[in-house]
Amino acid sequence: MLLNPIWIHSKNSGKLFCGILHRIDVKIVIDLEPARSDNPTFSIVGAVQSQKLPVRVISHLQSLLGGNIMLLCDTMVESVREITGYDRAIMYKFHEDELGEVVSENKRSEFAMGEC
Repeated sequence: MLLNPIWIHSKNSGKLFCGILHRIDVKIVIDLEPARSDNPTFSIVGAVQSQKLPVRVISHLQSLLGGNIMLLCDTMVESVREITGYDRAIMYKFHEDELGEVVSENKRSEFAMGEC
């Protein structure tokens, strides 16, 4: 079992990083973010909070009724926009000729009315 987050201190730069480890098959991926405070407690809280939203989203996606691809696409795009904080998230379907089409889009309410 991996315990997250972990602290990593760079000997070269002297900077402190907050790391989150993920297991993918037999490999381990480490996501690093610079520590945001001299007080490690604040960075630990931030790291744990940043992990909670994707876990909640994944649980929600897994609970969707199977077979409704558009519901899955719409939910995924909404979740990506929520996690990233971007104004807009779009899902494309790419064709064999490398052209694509928008299959789902989620944007802030002021963009939904056509305002930019």
